[in-house]
Amino acid sequence: MAAVGRFGSLKFSVSDNKVLTFENLKITRGMKTTEHDVPFYKGRLEVTGENLDSCTLDITLRADLGINPKKQAEKIRQMMHQKMAHYLVIGGQKIMDRRCIITDMSEDWKYVYRAGKVYEIKVSLTFKEYN
Repeated sequence: MAAVGRFGSLKFSVSDNKVLTFENLKITRGMKTTEHDVPFYKGRLEVTGENLDSCTLDITLRADLGINPKKQAEKIRQMMHQKMAHYLVIGGQKIMDRRCIITDMSEDWKYVYRAGKVYEIKVSLTFKEYN
């Protein structure tokens, strides 16, 4: 099994019988600023700190890749609702300086068959640093 990364008990990996990976990883970092007005001149910009880092990624949960899409989506949903804070690790490196939580989750149920059996769910996650 080739490990790709992890977020707590959510492990991104590839093996002969199971594939759970992500795509479209986007990391956002920034500074907090305040603008001050100066009469008759351009204003002044003051840096007041750093914004919390955040990132988004997409996961495709597919039954033919050894994943139960509904169970895996529910597991991720529970991690979000329980505010489980972990380091997001990709390729052995922490993506953010601090532990983070899942702040947003969207699910796109692609294929649902008879009796409600789900073949594929595309999940989009947003992570944000958390103290």
